[in-house]
Amino acid sequence: MTHSEVADGTAKYMVCVEVSTLDNLPAGLVGRKFEASDYAVFKTTLAFLWTGDFWRTFFTKWLPESEYTLRDEQFRGDFPAFNQYPDIEVYNKDFKDEKSDLYIYAPVRKK
Repeated sequence: MTHSEVADGTAKYMVCVEVSTLDNLPAGLVGRKFEASDYAVFKTTLAFLWTGDFWRTFFTKWLPESEYTLRDEQFRGDFPAFNQYPDIEVYNKDFKDEKSDLYIYAPVRKK
């Protein structure tokens, strides 16, 4: 999950799991709440994501042709800058390498 990006291109990236409560987290773990959002979900590969083509296609083709718009994001070069609503990469248990499938959850809202 990428969150808290700023104009200079730095970001926080975390490995995470959804939980029902942030109470009593084990020492060393960080809890973070995000606003609820609708998400567009895409199947891709890490290799395609790394080229920047995934987000270019999302912003130049999918988004303009869809019934959705962005939340509070900005597009910066080859990747999005999400602030209050994170984008999420979901890797399944069979993920092995950059050619394996993964899912991108991009925060959107109806136009």
